Amino acid sequence: MNTGEYIDKLFSDYEDNKTLSDFKEELESNLKDRISYLQSKGTSEQDAWEKATAELTDISEIAQQLSLKKQKEVFADMYLKTRNYISTKRAVLYILFGGFLALGIILSVLSYLSTDNPMAGLGALIPFMIIPVCGLIFMGLTQETAGRYPFPWKRAVFYVISIAVILFGLIVFSMMFFTSEAGLPEAIATLIPFALPGLMLLVFLGLTEKEHRKPWAIKQEIEIMKHGELYNNPQKSMKRGLLSGALWLFTTALVVTLGMIFGFRYSLPLFLFAVAGEVLIEFFMISKK
Repeated sequence: MNTGEYIDKLFSDYEDNKTLSDFKEELESNLKDRISYLQSKGTSEQDAWEKATAELTDISEIAQQLSLKKQKEVFADMYLKTRNYISTKRAVLYILFGGFLALGIILSVLSYLSTDNPMAGLGALIPFMIIPVCGLIFMGLTQETAGRYPFPWKRAVFYVISIAVILFGLIVFSMMFFTSEAGLPEAIATLIPFALPGLMLLVFLGLTEKEHRKPWAIKQEIEIMKHGELYNNPQKSMKRGLLSGALWLFTTALVVTLGMIFGFRYSLPLFLFAVAGEVLIEFFMISKK
């Protein structure tokens, strides 16, 4: 029995109509995707069929009590999530990496406050920040979600390497700029052997990345675009861009001015206010929408 016949059998009690036909096509498409995905993970054809149809059967039995509109909601919310759980092992790793990162931040702050030496604080970030951040990135990329297939672990490793090199370069830059007698040009020069290669690798990976979104997620995005987005109006797009440009221009000028007067170590945190400003601009734009 092929997937089409199987879906037809599940809904044999329904009167056939255009809406039901569309829904059955969606089910069949996702069923095929699920079987293909299981086979790509080494599952035999028979076992993949049995597992995928078992998941779909459980949901169809619940969905039969609902309207066709609700059936789609159940399918998206339940069928996709039957295999999108986080295992106990992955949950433990998420917690460990998150705790390790929090510990690194606390130790960095304590090191700086106890020694009044930025070098001590920044030095603590190298092992306590890079390792957990890279671990969390790897876990996130290789985790299947409701709308995205997981990245192959080998490709995820390259992403992790690029992020690690960039973070290391930024930390070295900060140590050179804030804690040594070297000037800004010397500090920027440290980015060349570290952050630049990492950024180039990250851009290459992004440009050559394949589509990882699931068919229903792509279809949903297309539907959203058809019905209009927040910035589909050119005037709103221009207004949003002008507000953002003015915010960052003002912030940059303020950082440079205060940096020349009081020192850049005191003025650079102003960029955090610019980020907060971006969030507020987005909030007001959405509120008006």
